[in-house]
Amino acid sequence: MSQRRRAWWTVVAFALFAPVAATGALLSLSRMQNDVTQWLPGAYQETRDFLRFLAHFDPEAFVLVSWEGCTLDDPRVGRLAEQLVGPPRLEPGPSRSPYFSKVITGPSVLEKLCQPPINLQREEALRRLTGSLIGPDGRTTCVVFSMTEAGVHQMRAALTELEQVAQRECGLAPTELKLGGPPVDNVALDVAGEQSMLLVLGLTSVFGLLVCWWCLRRPLLIALVLTTALYTVALSLSAFYFTGGVMNAIVLTMPPLVYVAAASGAIHLANYYRELVVEVGPERAPAEAVRLAALPLGLATFTTAVGLLSLAVSELAPIQAFGIYSALGVCFGLVCLLLLLPAALRLWPVLPTPAELAVFEVRARGGIWQRAMTLVLDRPGLCTLATLLVVVLAAWGLPRVETSVQIMRLFSSDARILRDYGWLEKHLGPLSPIEVLVRFDADCPLDFRQRFYVVERLQRDIEAVPNVGTALSAVTFAPSLIEPQRPGSAHALGTMSRNIFGGSRARATLEKVRLERHRPEFRQTGFFRDDGPQELWRITARVAALADVDYQAFKAQVDRAVAPVERALDKQRIHGIQVSYTGVLPIVYQAQNSLLRGMVFGYGTDVLFIVVAMVLAVRSGAAGLLLLLPSVLPAVVLFGVFGWTGTVVDLGTVMPPAVALGVTVDDVMHFLLCFRREIQGGRSRRAAIASGYQHCGRAMYQSWAVLGLGVLAFLFSPFAPTCRFGLVMMALLTIGLAGNLVFLPALLGGPLGAYWERRLRRRQQDLQPAPVEPEMFVQPVVTVAQVPARSS
Repeated sequence: MSQRRRAWWTVVAFALFAPVAATGALLSLSRMQNDVTQWLPGAYQETRDFLRFLAHFDPEAFVLVSWEGCTLDDPRVGRLAEQLVGPPRLEPGPSRSPYFSKVITGPSVLEKLCQPPINLQREEALRRLTGSLIGPDGRTTCVVFSMTEAGVHQMRAALTELEQVAQRECGLAPTELKLGGPPVDNVALDVAGEQSMLLVLGLTSVFGLLVCWWCLRRPLLIALVLTTALYTVALSLSAFYFTGGVMNAIVLTMPPLVYVAAASGAIHLANYYRELVVEVGPERAPAEAVRLAALPLGLATFTTAVGLLSLAVSELAPIQAFGIYSALGVCFGLVCLLLLLPAALRLWPVLPTPAELAVFEVRARGGIWQRAMTLVLDRPGLCTLATLLVVVLAAWGLPRVETSVQIMRLFSSDARILRDYGWLEKHLGPLSPIEVLVRFDADCPLDFRQRFYVVERLQRDIEAVPNVGTALSAVTFAPSLIEPQRPGSAHALGTMSRNIFGGSRARATLEKVRLERHRPEFRQTGFFRDDGPQELWRITARVAALADVDYQAFKAQVDRAVAPVERALDKQRIHGIQVSYTGVLPIVYQAQNSLLRGMVFGYGTDVLFIVVAMVLAVRSGAAGLLLLLPSVLPAVVLFGVFGWTGTVVDLGTVMPPAVALGVTVDDVMHFLLCFRREIQGGRSRRAAIASGYQHCGRAMYQSWAVLGLGVLAFLFSPFAPTCRFGLVMMALLTIGLAGNLVFLPALLGGPLGAYWERRLRRRQQDLQPAPVEPEMFVQPVVTVAQVPARSS
């Protein structure tokens, strides 16, 4: 089969598969799920605790709505609830909307607490609801909708219906509404992620077009390069869909990254083609370009894929998915580069003139390179010591690095959700829940009344913990049985003990009867379950969503608040009571620890694997050390600076080191292999380093320009992790370029380079064949007289 026919079959095969790839990509983007509670594996205790909690209590699928002027006497409060769901109630029931099961409002709950059978004084009812349904001013309130299962699966449609009803029935524009709650977070992540991907992919395409024009200057060649990159993105997204992956806002960073990597490789291959098409002609140029570019492109793909796969060791599902599918994407890119692009160039050749090659070839300016080389090689010791000093100073900051997976950090500073949460937490109270679960076992000797008092005291003490705005439980909806006491005081503790274990028998009996009468209403509140041998009481404490609460310190404070109750119970030898904590906050705390562990372990194993591979390939420990030092330089310096400056490492910051490592290692390996080749060819060490500058410096600069300008588009993303990804990636690539052009040559010009040079020359001498004695090559001289006469 001729080369042209093979090229046609290749292009046709890619064209026939294009609809499948495009369909899979679109379906992948349409399946979004952003839920931090599902980011940790089920093996974690925090995850298991939360799943057990959800088995007994409704999930936090609520939407809290308020607006400027939303007060207890605002008629729009009741109208919004009525028109969307129906009469406010604590338990699910018939609803006007398929997305919402029930609704409560500040006025409706306040009225319920003040009416029979609870009969609270208005002041007491306001006190109980302040910080949750009613603001600190005693007037601002809100409407809280609980979602059905259909609403959980179609959160965006549910919020759209809510906004439409608010505008139609209450005259409230969507921009006037202040929305909060986990569904609002998830929808905001979906929207921000989609907007980010579309904007970043669009800007990346524009930047890629500019870089392609700067490097190539031929419309057809540029079109082929960009088509190859876009096809690679479609393959990556379709693979994500067909393997059952669920898209989230973090994985949406993958398509622009894959696009930039594929475009970078395509530009390099196109440059090979432009040089060869003049030398060997348009028929042989594609195949020759593949032959010359296969090794460097394969090496770059291997190191980048290994760096990305190191993210797969992370315990966070989005980081795992990003690493695996991004590595798969760069491998798809290599296939497209070695098959699709050469086939297209064989069918539609591009014939640049020699003048265009001379003018538009991407090259470094010789004067600058010569001065840089001279500066480094004349002072290798000074350059090495200066770089090591910077590394040591930065490394001292590494233990100070802090991580965060707080959901609110995923949004840009001007995002609407941050403004809404700021308003809600100022006018109503904290919104982020932490669940305190009190479990009374079947063998617990306390009766229902005594258990009520235990929960009542725990709720009071938890409300007194710093960072807690308020706490809700079934006690909030119960009649007042005892006088409120100052939490933590000895008198309050004594009061609790007397209420549980002492006091008038007649009063205890009356209170027990009243509380037992309210047991069905306690079930309706969603804070009490007694459908098994155990009784479960739920206390929901709310902390600020916009603050990075240290969960470990917070848990210690809650433990200190709970300790007096536990001591009182132990003193009476009361057992069968367990207090545990669950909710989003413990999961977020565990995710933060997992984020740092995964980054350190993944990056470390990645570096170790690549260094070992280099040592085995060239059979030199010195080469492994020369590869190790410049490769880890960017991450150590940048994250050390993060530690010194207090910059928080989050989901967008933890991924770039693995990606940049592949680029840096690729450049270092090219330089070291060039150095070894020149030394084995008999050249001096200085000449070998100069040759590395000449042959590798331009490729390093091109890689930095193509990738750096590509990720520069990430800075314009409205999605904070994508923006931080681009910023950190650009910084790592810049530090890596400086290290490869200064630190690496300085190391080669110093004692470590001299040691490797001696090993290379000694090995070269050992491989030379033994000298042969000269007489072995001397043929005997035959004279004419010695030649026997030919017989006749």
